[in-house]
Amino acid sequence: MLDTGEPGRVGRVAKHLREGAVIVIDHHPPSGDGIPGPGVRDPDACATGELIFDLFSLAGTGEWTDAMVQGLYGAIETDTGSFRFSNTTPRAHTIAADLLRRGIDPEEVYRRLHATVPIERMKMIQLALEHLETDEELPITWISVPRTVTHELGATADDLDGVAEYARNVEGTEVAILFRQTLDGSTKVSFRSNGDVDVNRVARAFGGGGHVKAAGALIGGPVEANRPRVLNAVREAVRDTLARGGP
Repeated sequence: MLDTGEPGRVGRVAKHLREGAVIVIDHHPPSGDGIPGPGVRDPDACATGELIFDLFSLAGTGEWTDAMVQGLYGAIETDTGSFRFSNTTPRAHTIAADLLRRGIDPEEVYRRLHATVPIERMKMIQLALEHLETDEELPITWISVPRTVTHELGATADDLDGVAEYARNVEGTEVAILFRQTLDGSTKVSFRSNGDVDVNRVARAFGGGGHVKAAGALIGGPVEANRPRVLNAVREAVRDTLARGGP
């Protein structure tokens, strides 16, 4: 199991976890309901790709194929936000340098991951940004994706990936939130933090999780019903951080 150690985050696969041994390789902070058994878990790793790189190196893997090198570089590049997030460690750059020596083309990887956006997705992002809001008192920004985007236009999670970053980039924002309604009527919430606010803790309060600065949760019920209580939880987290001398 890669990049998660929690049954609740693997959907229909969860029911098969008891049928055989499962090895977890993950860099997310552990939770109380994690998948038991052997594994490699390190919350200090910048990406699960870093752990796999170490396993390949320790195993004395023979020739590294282009697919291996591209996959590992892409995993680290993505999880570090193109080497700009706070989880970009010296180790991340050391591994990137190793992969460069193995022939990776960083420009091509970036282009394929981030710079080939279909026009349909751009239009979805445009509609989503029309629903960007900010808190009147606290440094919180959020986007509520309208149902026309998720239902009528058929936007998928991949289509909306990264929309939360637009809210995060608003000047002065400490916490950004993306709300969208899933096809089954639940609310998917993505949290992003620019400072010291631990959004992983907020997400866990709603049955989700992730990292200190990037987390998510899936909550039963429509966005309209869940948005007020999610915003209140974020406001409380921001106030607590400010009271402790945060940003």
